[in-house]
Amino acid sequence: MRRAGLGFVTALVLVAALAAGPAPVMAQEPTPVSGAPVVIDLERAVGLALAQNPALAAVEERRTEVAAQVREVEADAWPQLAGTSSYAVSRNPSLLNSPDFEDIISQFPEGDFRPGEQSLYSAGVEFSQPIYTFGKIGAAIELARVAVEATDAQIAAARLDVALDAAETYYDVLASREALAVGRVQTEVRRQALQVVEAQYEIGEATRLELLRAQAALAEVEPTVVQLAGDVEVAESRLRRALGLPAGAPIVVEGEMRVTIPPELAPGPGTLPDPAPDAAPPAADRPKAAERAAT
Repeated sequence: MRRAGLGFVTALVLVAALAAGPAPVMAQEPTPVSGAPVVIDLERAVGLALAQNPALAAVEERRTEVAAQVREVEADAWPQLAGTSSYAVSRNPSLLNSPDFEDIISQFPEGDFRPGEQSLYSAGVEFSQPIYTFGKIGAAIELARVAVEATDAQIAAARLDVALDAAETYYDVLASREALAVGRVQTEVRRQALQVVEAQYEIGEATRLELLRAQAALAEVEPTVVQLAGDVEVAESRLRRALGLPAGAPIVVEGEMRVTIPPELAPGPGTLPDPAPDAAPPAADRPKAAERAAT
């Protein structure tokens, strides 16, 4: 049996279209109100994943880093203008350290021989423009632009992966709910069948073996329903994680699983065997009521 919500091909086209869209558009996806159930269909699931998935946000932030590296490399080819200035104060005590300093003092007893201060100022402007660097700057710029293209390709691939994961988890929820609904129907059918057998057993129209078989059939399907209910919880948790929603956030998943069979695969007339009519068991094979009651 093939299952597809909106058709498998339609779903893939929708996922690819949403994932290929620009990131700022998806960032406009409204943030769910705290405590309010989040209504989710396929398009909303992909939109929330592209807007709120933390792993995708980390990959997209790489674009900003690479763009800054490109500007840094391109700056090496621009004219460079630099200004410098300095100020210094110097004192020269060499006269005080002279071996003839005492003789000098004796000749000039009223003199002031303290070292004087000398201020030095300087300023300058430097201009440079690379003219020919043997292709070094051009190669660096080209390499940086290749890195930008590679980053964009990585981001596009990451967006597709996130969109595909959101679509898969969305359909997993629908499929698990369908399986749970089928399991509950089977449980109800077997419960009603058990009630019929119990009624027949009370009036002697069914054997104890038939009663035990009906009870075993019901007991067999009940644990399966519990497991299917757990599968629904797991699928919903995976959907919340894929969409960047908090754990336990209330969600309302809309949509249904529909069976679509392409025309070229549809069975033609006469390709399927006719179902055999239900044959009533021969009267000789049915024990009498009294014999069944005795067993």
